Amino acid sequence: MRALTGIFTAGLMFAAGSAPAFAEDQAASCAATSVQEGAFAAWPDQREGTAEAVTSESLSDARLEVGEAVRLDLLPTAQVTYAAEPGKAEPDRTFGGMAALEIGRAGTYRVALGGPAWIDVVQDGTALASTAHGHGPQCSGIRKIVDFDLQPGRYIVQIAASATDTVSIMVVGPAGL
Repeated sequence: MRALTGIFTAGLMFAAGSAPAFAEDQAASCAATSVQEGAFAAWPDQREGTAEAVTSESLSDARLEVGEAVRLDLLPTAQVTYAAEPGKAEPDRTFGGMAALEIGRAGTYRVALGGPAWIDVVQDGTALASTAHGHGPQCSGIRKIVDFDLQPGRYIVQIAASATDTVSIMVVGPAGL
């Protein structure tokens, strides 16, 4: 038993000692492979945008286009009146915002975010249920992807509980999946 304990301890010490080297190797490989292919190919080419609409009626300048990556400026949560109650309670000192999204074709749409925040897609004052969620591809800069089944029409994409005042976002549609 003592021999097994020694082998186990040696293995843990080896793993702990190699963790920083592994992290450095992973960071180096991510730098070389950060360009996206497929549906998220436009992710690195983010335009500047705003989600600084304080109410759903003031969304004229805050728009998302399917297939276009945007780096959105957000507002302090206390300044935003959401179209629907966000699905995640927001702690103090977080940021959020809203942007309009026009859908022309029915299908599953994926909303990708580059940072930790909550995403809701709202229509007629009701937050829609997501159909799937997960992480973005490794080394992509995409932290999470949430899927929604959408019909043609106007939607509001809400971002809530962001720790930072900017977030990268991209919506891809049925043709890009």
